[in-house]
Amino acid sequence: MRFEISRLKFKWLLPALIAGATLAIVACGGEAATTIVETVIVEKQIPGERVVETVIVTIKGDTIVVTATPGPASDVAPPGAPSGTLTVAWPAVFSFVGIPSANGGRQGERLVWLGIHETANRMNAAAQIVPHLAESWVISTDGLRQTVKFRQGIQFHGGWGEMTSADWKWTADDQWQGKPTSNHGGQFIATTYLDETRIIDKYTIEFVLNTPNSFFKEYYGSIRDDVALAVYSKNRVDTLGVEAAKTELPDGGTGPYMVDKWISDNEIVIKAFPDYWGDQPEYETIKIVQISEPSTVLAALATGEIDASKVAVTQRSRVEADGLEVRSAGLGFASFTVSGQFCFTEYLGETIPTRPGYDPTLPWVGDCNDPASLETAKQVRLALSMAIDRQALVDVIAGGEGRPSYVQMLQGFFADRYMQPDWVVPFDPEGAMKIISDAGYPNGFDFQLVCSSAGHPLLNEFCDSVAGMWDAIGLTPKIQRIADDALRVQLVDRSFNGIRIGVGTGVTPIPEARGFGENPLSAYNSGYEVPGLLVHVAAAALATTPAQLDLIRNRQYAWAFDQQLNVPLIEFNEIYAVNSDKIGEWPRTPFNGHASELMDFEHLQKPR
Repeated sequence: MRFEISRLKFKWLLPALIAGATLAIVACGGEAATTIVETVIVEKQIPGERVVETVIVTIKGDTIVVTATPGPASDVAPPGAPSGTLTVAWPAVFSFVGIPSANGGRQGERLVWLGIHETANRMNAAAQIVPHLAESWVISTDGLRQTVKFRQGIQFHGGWGEMTSADWKWTADDQWQGKPTSNHGGQFIATTYLDETRIIDKYTIEFVLNTPNSFFKEYYGSIRDDVALAVYSKNRVDTLGVEAAKTELPDGGTGPYMVDKWISDNEIVIKAFPDYWGDQPEYETIKIVQISEPSTVLAALATGEIDASKVAVTQRSRVEADGLEVRSAGLGFASFTVSGQFCFTEYLGETIPTRPGYDPTLPWVGDCNDPASLETAKQVRLALSMAIDRQALVDVIAGGEGRPSYVQMLQGFFADRYMQPDWVVPFDPEGAMKIISDAGYPNGFDFQLVCSSAGHPLLNEFCDSVAGMWDAIGLTPKIQRIADDALRVQLVDRSFNGIRIGVGTGVTPIPEARGFGENPLSAYNSGYEVPGLLVHVAAAALATTPAQLDLIRNRQYAWAFDQQLNVPLIEFNEIYAVNSDKIGEWPRTPFNGHASELMDFEHLQKPR
């Protein structure tokens, strides 16, 4: 397997690829070259087996060639054919959508984490890009052409034939060129930077960019916490037709699992794909059932009706008393988002129409054409943040397993790296009341506070607690429970202008690639479009050194803290409960960004 990348503008990315390497200088045909030898542990999909690979990186001229040589495998015998059934609970079963352009960010990425669709590359446990469906990747010295060669002989589920470059071009064109329904990850980058996807030969494609982007390969090729490009069968869509392909089975993926049954708001059943090109999973069948009520989840775990589920950290003692094992599911965080400030009139040469949700009379929105009004609205948003006792949320809702959070995207290691002492909002309800009174609302105001009708097990607790804190300063939050799909419609058409509470999971490693800044040309939107931040986001994609990127990110975070549009509350430890009689080791995808669902079933091992 071979990876190539020009070292001209992107050479600063190399340390992430070869961290911990040992350097030696060698002569090669009379021309000096630097050889870097690294030994890495690669967790294979064969449970119980670890394969040591030696990665040799040769720097020669303007090209870096990376080759991976398999080393000896361990003496643990591989398992037999997939067998048995595992049942897990999700709070909501979304709809199956078999067309990339119709797949919102969360649906599309879930199909990858479920093992149904696959990407060109993957992230290993050390957050390094490793090849998967791709064999090689070459970036031109000007950064405008990225050429990818794929494996041969890979079959689609359902007998739709072999994966070729025609499938990749069709998928990229359908998902990216047609204004997709998400501004996350690869979709955000592609709709902003991608000019064309070209077929070079049967197994090779070339992405042509209008501007170099340091994050394109990382987010295109390897799903981390949001959407990358996962290949779909062109033959399936051509045969079924677009409308039928959106909902009908069989699916058009290449992964270790294929869809056997999919009933939205009820259950999903996936089965091991016998013709999978890679290592087979251990469980033949995975059954996902919808259980929205946390107490019902606990009862189902206790009786053995389900084998695993995310649970609230405050439920740890109960599930342990029921004989279940509790494991870490990574980092969770709660936040509120203030919507309605839609101030773009033009972006990248396109006129942005007045959004239906724009209402300058709302206290937290202001008049986009009046700087004084915008400043007053910003102070109101700051007062909303000041009214929240973050430490109380940590102590009461997260069981003490967390810490306050203040700046959008600054959680986990990103907070450790970038957080500044003056980016802290004090808990000051009296000060908050004064700001709101000075803004012209001495008697407070009422507003729509949206919480999803299903989702994270702690969502309702956060929603009720924050609403109570706002009520305590004289405001009147009117809580509404809205289904995610219904809320998404309002966010896509820019009609939502209320305030919403959200609970998420995972740290996004590249906030710029996720749509940090709310691109007004993307279909999905968080509820605001404010000029300023996207200037820094565009600059970050052109950074050529870590120092440059850090400087730009500090400006981004300072802007986010100042504007108080997306306001973190706390970060906390996420947990899930498992029946250890059914589940052994369960390696998880790095940066999995889902708050409520357990996935990564292809990596799950049975008890040894």
